[in-house]
Amino acid sequence: MKPVDALKHRFSSAKAIDEIVFRDGKWEVHATFSSRSDRCPSCNSLVSRHGWSQSRFIDTPLDGKIVHLFIKRPRFICRSCSKTLTPVVPGVVESPRVTERLVSHVRFLLWTATSLRNLASSVGALPKTISELLKRIAEEARETTSTPTELGIHVLTLHENRHLVLSNLSVGTVVDFLPSVDEQIELLIQRLIAFNKDKATQVVSVPADQEIVNVATSHCSVARIELSLSAIHTLIAGVVSKLGAQESRRGRSGSVSRGEVERLSYLRKSELSDKDVECLSDGIQEGNSFWKLFDAKELLMSRWEMAECSAWVDLFRIWLLGLPSSYQPAFHGLLLLLSKAEQLQVTLSLEPTLPFIDRNISSLKELLLKPGRSFSPEMLVALVLASPFMTVRLERKVSIKGAGRMWLEESWDIGDQRPPSSAGISLENLVNLLSSVWNPHTPDTDRK
Repeated sequence: MKPVDALKHRFSSAKAIDEIVFRDGKWEVHATFSSRSDRCPSCNSLVSRHGWSQSRFIDTPLDGKIVHLFIKRPRFICRSCSKTLTPVVPGVVESPRVTERLVSHVRFLLWTATSLRNLASSVGALPKTISELLKRIAEEARETTSTPTELGIHVLTLHENRHLVLSNLSVGTVVDFLPSVDEQIELLIQRLIAFNKDKATQVVSVPADQEIVNVATSHCSVARIELSLSAIHTLIAGVVSKLGAQESRRGRSGSVSRGEVERLSYLRKSELSDKDVECLSDGIQEGNSFWKLFDAKELLMSRWEMAECSAWVDLFRIWLLGLPSSYQPAFHGLLLLLSKAEQLQVTLSLEPTLPFIDRNISSLKELLLKPGRSFSPEMLVALVLASPFMTVRLERKVSIKGAGRMWLEESWDIGDQRPPSSAGISLENLVNLLSSVWNPHTPDTDRK
């Protein structure tokens, strides 16, 4: 089909297509939309004709060429309130000015886009336009999400930028994503106030972050505030990693390498391999400082998991006094945080789904940090909140064995085909889908 015929077919619902021209490397479709408005929607007074207006809307590209839709429509004015109005055109979005077809197309491209500029250039729009469109997509996803009874607040750090993931602890889904922007805390307060207004949120699990703890206790008066055990473990593991790296730099006999220290510090004993467990046992017997500190960390976590919530800070103080005096100052910052949380009547969270959610967030972090991608805050929000329910077509080339320089084109669809849930988006599904898109598994490189 010729491009002009394809565009006529695409816009066949338009009442009047005036012309279709190819100018400056772009397709321009000029159409007239005639409709009459009798009364002002603001004051219900009669309106009168007030000339014409022309608006440009961006549509999906055709054969790699940008397509712009120019719509001419009548303009009306209300003599009572002096407001001007134009009729609504079906199939287009007024802000930003794009077609609904482009909205779906951007959702599709979001999977494989490497940056905001890359996404904008692929559809022939300015980055600012795509940024506004992504905000709209994310907001539509938010509106479909119900208030969770158990809310989790998790920190996702990318390139030293702190992002916040809000989850439904009951089912392990994402209900919101707050990017690292200046108004992040204001957005968090707005969400917490909305949840608190519904009085449906009974528990709020917060990370080991003093600012977030203060915000949650101030704006969730109805809910019980809990400090995430897995988040505290991450902070303790960070200190253990730092102390272990110092021992490694000193080059002491039997010290663990810095790379191994970084890897092992954030693991629980149950996550160690058989070889690591053997090294742990041998290291404790030999008096290895890192392995002794790792074992002390594991002892504290085990005690917390079995202790009464009211005694959890006292257990940390007792544990801290049992460490070598040279190590104790490194944990004083965490002690101050826990003491402040205790004063605010924050309890320790032993929610069983938290470790599972945190592992998925760690996997999401690894995916988002892969080289070659630079995500803007708007891309991150839309990607996390809105993309998992899109079907993506992947393509690959498979060599045909024994047939010389020949290739067979293959393509397949992936995606979560279930309808969007009001509980939010499954973190596990999101991680699996992104992993499938960005690391497509091709089981056979040769075919007979």
